Amino acid sequence: MADATYQPKVYRKQGGDEQVVANGGVITFEAGSAIRPNTGQPLMTYRDPPATDDTTNTSASEAEILAGLIVKTPTAAQNWQLPKGAEISAAVGSGLTIGDSFEFTMINVGTTGDIVTLTTDTGTTVVGYMGVHPAADGATLGISCGTFLFRNTAADTWICYRVG
Repeated sequence: MADATYQPKVYRKQGGDEQVVANGGVITFEAGSAIRPNTGQPLMTYRDPPATDDTTNTSASEAEILAGLIVKTPTAAQNWQLPKGAEISAAVGSGLTIGDSFEFTMINVGTTGDIVTLTTDTGTTVVGYMGVHPAADGATLGISCGTFLFRNTAADTWICYRVG
């Protein structure tokens, strides 16, 4: 007899036009498999509008970094403290495993000298230069944004790498 309470976590939506991965579901790709867009078409992903951050906020929320893109407008140089590792892990949710990672980019639209420097909190470590110079300094420095990769290394523990 079939179990009537069983609900798959990966299923085809009624009508067959959409594949759904429910909370806790995983799609595993075996060796040799790939996701490929139609020939000649780019692989597109959905992204919410960038988070914006006011001039006085000196701590990052997990929602801001998980959004993937933040536009920061400081009026002076400031440190921007990353969330605690436990807060990042909780926001990512169930299914998190060692080695999981995500990226986020910060664009600094402040004026000359308004550098934003990412700093650590409990459960986060940084690797690389963490300063994001403002667009106003871009002409001389050539940088006004920073891309960071967060990698889960243990329970409630993340390393933030500067990758761009």
